[in-house]
Amino acid sequence: MEINVYYNNLEPSDAIKKYVETKIGRIQKYFDTEISAQVTLSVEKLNHFVKVTLNAHGYIVHVEEKDANLYSAIDLVSDVLERKIKKYIEKLKSKKNKNNNKAKIVEERIYEAQSFEKEEKRVIKIKNYEIKPMDLDEAVMQMDLLGRDFLVFIDPATDLVNVIYKRHDGNFGLIEAKTK
Repeated sequence: MEINVYYNNLEPSDAIKKYVETKIGRIQKYFDTEISAQVTLSVEKLNHFVKVTLNAHGYIVHVEEKDANLYSAIDLVSDVLERKIKKYIEKLKSKKNKNNNKAKIVEERIYEAQSFEKEEKRVIKIKNYEIKPMDLDEAVMQMDLLGRDFLVFIDPATDLVNVIYKRHDGNFGLIEAKTK
Protein backbone atom coordinates (compact mmCIF):
# COMPACT_ATOMS: atom_id res chain seq x y z
CA MET A 1 0.00 0.00 0.00
CA GLU A 2 1.33 3.39 -0.98
CA ILE A 3 0.81 6.05 1.72
CA ASN A 4 1.91 9.63 1.16
CA VAL A 5 2.00 11.75 4.33
CA TYR A 6 1.83 15.54 4.08
CA TYR A 7 2.39 17.94 6.98
CA ASN A 8 0.76 21.34 7.38
CA ASN A 9 1.90 23.57 10.28
CA LEU A 10 3.41 20.47 11.84
CA GLU A 11 6.97 19.25 12.25
CA PRO A 12 7.52 16.02 10.22
CA SER A 13 8.81 13.05 12.20
CA ASP A 14 9.53 9.42 11.47
CA ALA A 15 7.52 8.29 14.51
CA ILE A 16 4.36 10.03 13.28
CA LYS A 17 4.86 8.75 9.74
CA LYS A 18 5.38 5.18 10.98
CA TYR A 19 2.25 5.42 13.17
CA VAL A 20 0.18 6.70 10.23
CA GLU A 21 1.49 3.91 7.97
CA THR A 22 0.64 1.30 10.62
CA LYS A 23 -2.88 2.57 11.31
CA ILE A 24 -3.91 3.41 7.74
CA GLY A 25 -1.99 0.47 6.26
CA ARG A 26 -4.18 -2.06 8.05
CA ILE A 27 -6.99 -1.47 5.54
CA GLN A 28 -4.92 -3.12 2.80
CA LYS A 29 -6.24 -6.47 4.06
CA TYR A 30 -9.66 -5.64 2.55
CA PHE A 31 -8.26 -5.36 -0.98
CA ASP A 32 -6.55 -7.83 -3.26
CA THR A 33 -4.80 -5.15 -5.32
CA GLU A 34 -2.54 -2.27 -4.44
CA ILE A 35 -4.26 0.89 -3.17
CA SER A 36 -2.97 4.36 -2.40
CA ALA A 37 -3.69 6.90 0.29
CA GLN A 38 -2.85 10.55 0.81
CA VAL A 39 -2.78 11.59 4.47
CA THR A 40 -2.61 15.25 5.47
CA LEU A 41 -1.74 16.10 9.07
CA SER A 42 -2.28 19.66 10.23
CA VAL A 43 -2.57 21.77 13.37
CA GLU A 44 -4.94 24.71 13.77
CA LYS A 45 -5.11 26.40 17.16
CA LEU A 46 -5.48 23.55 19.67
CA ASN A 47 -6.81 20.87 17.29
CA HIS A 48 -4.98 18.33 15.16
CA PHE A 49 -6.68 17.53 11.84
CA VAL A 50 -6.15 14.32 9.90
CA LYS A 51 -7.49 14.01 6.35
CA VAL A 52 -7.24 10.78 4.39
CA THR A 53 -8.06 10.35 0.70
CA LEU A 54 -7.95 6.72 -0.38
CA ASN A 55 -7.99 5.54 -3.99
CA ALA A 56 -9.14 1.93 -4.23
CA HIS A 57 -10.33 0.22 -7.42
CA GLY A 58 -11.40 3.56 -8.93
CA TYR A 59 -13.37 4.54 -5.82
CA ILE A 60 -12.25 7.50 -3.79
CA VAL A 61 -12.89 7.50 -0.05
CA HIS A 62 -12.38 10.72 1.91
CA VAL A 63 -12.36 10.90 5.72
CA GLU A 64 -11.54 13.81 8.03
CA GLU A 65 -11.26 13.84 11.82
CA LYS A 66 -9.92 16.19 14.47
CA ASP A 67 -8.81 15.84 18.08
CA ALA A 68 -6.66 17.66 20.60
CA ASN A 69 -4.11 14.82 20.37
CA LEU A 70 -2.56 13.97 17.00
CA TYR A 71 -2.36 10.23 17.70
CA SER A 72 -6.01 10.16 18.80
CA ALA A 73 -7.02 11.96 15.59
CA ILE A 74 -5.09 9.35 13.57
CA ASP A 75 -6.87 6.56 15.49
CA LEU A 76 -10.26 8.18 14.87
CA VAL A 77 -9.71 8.61 11.14
CA SER A 78 -8.38 5.06 10.84
CA ASP A 79 -11.45 3.62 12.59
CA VAL A 80 -13.90 5.66 10.48
CA LEU A 81 -12.07 4.70 7.29
CA GLU A 82 -12.16 1.01 8.19
CA ARG A 83 -15.89 1.17 9.03
CA LYS A 84 -16.65 2.88 5.72
CA ILE A 85 -14.70 0.30 3.75
CA LYS A 86 -16.34 -2.64 5.57
CA LYS A 87 -19.77 -1.10 4.93
CA TYR A 88 -19.19 -0.73 1.20
CA ILE A 89 -17.60 -4.14 0.78
CA GLU A 90 -20.75 -5.64 2.31
CA LYS A 91 -22.85 -3.40 0.07
CA LEU A 92 -20.98 -4.61 -3.01
CA LYS A 93 -21.45 -8.23 -1.95
CA SER A 94 -25.17 -7.78 -1.41
CA LYS A 95 -25.44 -5.86 -4.69
CA LYS A 96 -24.31 -8.96 -6.56
CA ASN A 97 -27.13 -10.93 -4.97
CA LYS A 98 -29.93 -8.46 -5.65
CA ASN A 99 -31.45 -7.07 -8.79
CA ASN A 100 -30.28 -3.65 -9.85
CA ASN A 101 -33.49 -1.71 -9.52
CA LYS A 102 -33.35 2.07 -9.77
CA ALA A 103 -36.72 2.41 -8.06
CA LYS A 104 -35.28 1.01 -4.83
CA ILE A 105 -32.61 3.68 -4.68
CA VAL A 106 -34.40 6.72 -6.03
CA GLU A 107 -38.01 6.88 -4.90
CA GLU A 108 -38.83 10.21 -6.46
CA ARG A 109 -37.70 12.09 -9.52
CA ILE A 110 -38.38 15.65 -8.63
CA TYR A 111 -36.73 18.52 -10.34
CA GLU A 112 -36.50 21.35 -7.88
CA ALA A 113 -36.18 24.80 -9.35
CA GLN A 114 -33.84 27.21 -7.68
CA SER A 115 -35.02 30.75 -7.21
CA PHE A 116 -32.43 33.40 -7.73
CA GLU A 117 -32.62 36.74 -6.02
CA LYS A 118 -32.28 39.94 -7.98
CA GLU A 119 -28.75 40.30 -6.65
CA GLU A 120 -26.23 39.17 -9.26
CA LYS A 121 -24.37 35.99 -8.32
CA ARG A 122 -20.82 35.26 -9.39
CA VAL A 123 -18.92 32.05 -9.95
CA ILE A 124 -16.12 32.14 -7.37
CA LYS A 125 -14.70 28.66 -7.81
CA ILE A 126 -14.43 26.31 -10.76
CA LYS A 127 -13.69 22.65 -10.17
CA ASN A 128 -12.92 20.23 -12.99
CA TYR A 129 -13.16 16.49 -12.62
CA GLU A 130 -13.56 13.53 -14.87
CA ILE A 131 -16.97 11.85 -14.99
CA LYS A 132 -17.13 8.16 -15.67
CA PRO A 133 -19.84 5.69 -16.58
CA MET A 134 -21.42 3.96 -13.59
CA ASP A 135 -24.78 2.54 -12.65
CA LEU A 136 -27.04 4.20 -10.09
CA ASP A 137 -25.95 2.01 -7.16
CA GLU A 138 -22.31 2.73 -7.91
CA ALA A 139 -23.01 6.47 -8.12
CA VAL A 140 -24.76 6.49 -4.74
CA MET A 141 -21.87 4.55 -3.22
CA GLN A 142 -19.24 6.84 -4.74
CA MET A 143 -21.13 9.95 -3.59
CA ASP A 144 -21.32 8.56 -0.06
CA LEU A 145 -17.64 7.55 -0.05
CA LEU A 146 -16.67 11.07 -1.07
CA GLY A 147 -18.97 12.59 1.54
CA ARG A 148 -20.59 14.83 -1.05
CA ASP A 149 -24.20 15.96 -1.49
CA PHE A 150 -24.25 15.24 -5.23
CA LEU A 151 -22.38 13.38 -7.95
CA VAL A 152 -22.32 13.81 -11.72
CA PHE A 153 -21.95 10.57 -13.71
CA ILE A 154 -22.72 8.98 -17.08
CA ASP A 155 -25.45 6.34 -17.19
CA PRO A 156 -23.98 3.47 -19.27
CA ALA A 157 -27.46 2.36 -20.41
CA THR A 158 -28.29 5.71 -22.02
CA ASP A 159 -24.84 7.36 -22.36
CA LEU A 160 -26.37 10.53 -20.88
CA VAL A 161 -25.14 12.70 -18.03
CA ASN A 162 -27.02 12.22 -14.74
CA VAL A 163 -26.79 13.91 -11.36
CA ILE A 164 -27.62 12.07 -8.13
CA TYR A 165 -28.10 14.22 -5.02
CA LYS A 166 -29.03 13.88 -1.37
CA ARG A 167 -32.38 15.35 -0.37
CA HIS A 168 -33.07 17.02 2.96
CA ASP A 169 -35.31 14.10 3.98
CA GLY A 170 -32.38 11.65 3.68
CA ASN A 171 -33.49 10.11 0.37
CA PHE A 172 -31.85 10.63 -3.01
CA GLY A 173 -32.92 12.52 -6.11
CA LEU A 174 -31.85 11.88 -9.68
CA ILE A 175 -31.62 14.39 -12.49
CA GLU A 176 -31.51 12.73 -15.91
CA ALA A 177 -30.20 14.94 -18.69
CA LYS A 178 -32.00 14.65 -22.02
CA THR A 179 -31.10 16.19 -25.34
CA LYS A 180 -33.68 17.91 -27.53
